[in-house]
Amino acid sequence: MRDKRFENLRFSVVQGNLWLGCLFLLLLAVVSRFDMDRTSAAYDHWSFHLPSVLRMSGQLPMPDLICYPSVCAPGYYLILALVHKFISSDPLTLHVVNGSFGLAFVMVVFHFASRNTSPGTALVLTLPLVCSSYLIERSLWINTDNASAFFTFVCVGRAAFSCEKGMPNGFLNGIIAAIAVAIRQTNLWLVAPVFLSALAPRGNQMLEAECPTRFKHSSLNWKMLIPASLACALPLSVVLTFWIMWHGPVPLSECALKHAGGANPAILTIALSIFGGYGLFFLPVLRGELKTLQLKNRALIATMACSLAMAVIWPTTYCESAGRYGGTLWELARLTPSLCDRSLVFLPLVLIGGLILFLFVRCLFRAGKTRQTTFVLLSLLSWMICQSANSMAYQRYSEFIVLVTLIWLTSMLVPRADSKTLRWELICPACLAAVQLAILVAGLVLL
Repeated sequence: MRDKRFENLRFSVVQGNLWLGCLFLLLLAVVSRFDMDRTSAAYDHWSFHLPSVLRMSGQLPMPDLICYPSVCAPGYYLILALVHKFISSDPLTLHVVNGSFGLAFVMVVFHFASRNTSPGTALVLTLPLVCSSYLIERSLWINTDNASAFFTFVCVGRAAFSCEKGMPNGFLNGIIAAIAVAIRQTNLWLVAPVFLSALAPRGNQMLEAECPTRFKHSSLNWKMLIPASLACALPLSVVLTFWIMWHGPVPLSECALKHAGGANPAILTIALSIFGGYGLFFLPVLRGELKTLQLKNRALIATMACSLAMAVIWPTTYCESAGRYGGTLWELARLTPSLCDRSLVFLPLVLIGGLILFLFVRCLFRAGKTRQTTFVLLSLLSWMICQSANSMAYQRYSEFIVLVTLIWLTSMLVPRADSKTLRWELICPACLAAVQLAILVAGLVLL
């Protein structure tokens, strides 16, 4: 039940969507007035995405899905190619469709956050995402990022927060995952939440009542094993089809092959560092848990050890030839000292990220939000494992999933806060949104 103290935030879900939509469109209108041709989003637009769309549009009804100038799967390009071919060849139409996916992505995140807390609070928590420079830039220029994020988080949100039961719900999740994989093959990690969501019960019945860190042996519905496998077969078959066509994980083009140069575990360091940096702005919701934290806790020690390992086991210095570049954190790594090819800028961030992650898990499990927390964190872990197969560790790859994870985890804890803490739970995410805007403005000024 929602806390009555939140009733003063009298937003409906529809009003929240309208406010977010207006802010999103306002930012697009303002940013579009600047010269954006030197951004990475513009480079990707002109070099990879738009050429792929135009090539497939000219090849319809038999487009070449094997060799085209992009690393991404062809699903999104086919959507835009159909729009370009049969609806309008005006470039503005393609930009409108592309920007619509960015707005839809924001609304999906807000929608599932509002299922856990009041719409007004969910609106404030979603502000850092709306103000993200990565979201705005990739809504102005044609990219696969926003469309991929939309289908990805619809799938994860349904797995974590949906109350629908039965086989049709599992198949629908599988279809959504297949679409996400058809846009970006790295979204294959969605098979993990899709599979578990078909087996796991609805509600919060996945843990033993007497031990909030122990899963019930009978908590999974094994009668749904075959339907769960069939749901997962949909995205798996998409990836398998592309793999056979391409004779590998990426299309047969020179620009795509650089992403298949081997695993790059530095993406794990980047993701946890972003979690630590952004997580500080969501820390007020964990203030009570932080006060009772015992430093001798074995789970905490193990978490911090794993976090530390992510900063020291593999190289984390700025290196373009090794795919370690692209983003604010990599620029900081380039400008700050390093030791044995390990950048010192990541060391405190990964430790903070590990601590905040531990606090979220312990607090949410004690609050009985086991099922939702499991799916959100399973998605983050699955993404990290799958994305590390990419040889390029751009910061933007981690931006969306880390922000959404923090927004959804916080939304599940906000109704439990006292009135004094609530004030800071709203102020701090708003401050992060201001920081995101400052980064966006700084990028425009320095271009």
